[in-house]
Amino acid sequence: MKTLKEYYTQICKDGNYDYSNEGLLEHLMELPTVFEDSPDEHRWYTNNNVTVKIIIDKEDRYFNVCYPSCTGDGDLAWEDYEIPAEEYAEVYPRQEMRTVYRMTKEEL
Repeated sequence: MKTLKEYYTQICKDGNYDYSNEGLLEHLMELPTVFEDSPDEHRWYTNNNVTVKIIIDKEDRYFNVCYPSCTGDGDLAWEDYEIPAEEYAEVYPRQEMRTVYRMTKEEL
C-alpha cells in the first residue's frame, strides 16, 4: 500500500515537476472534501481542518489535512511554514447513528 508521499512523488514524476511540501498541500486542497471541521481562528491566521478523499491504486483513502490560512496581510511563505507528508494522518470512515429530540411532533 502506497504512502501519501509515494503517491504524490509518483504524480510529480508523471507530471515532470519537483516534489515539494507546499505543492503537496496545494494538491490536497484541490481534492474533494468529505468533512470540514470548524476553523480554529486566531488573530493573524486560521487553522483549517478538513478530510479529503484520494484514490490511490484504485482504492478510496482519506487523509486529514490541517492547514493555516492568513487572516491579515501576511503570507505563510515568509514564516517558512511547511507541512511534511508524514504529518497528514490517514483516517477511516465510520458511520454513526444519532437520536435527535425535537420540541414538537410537527417538526418530525
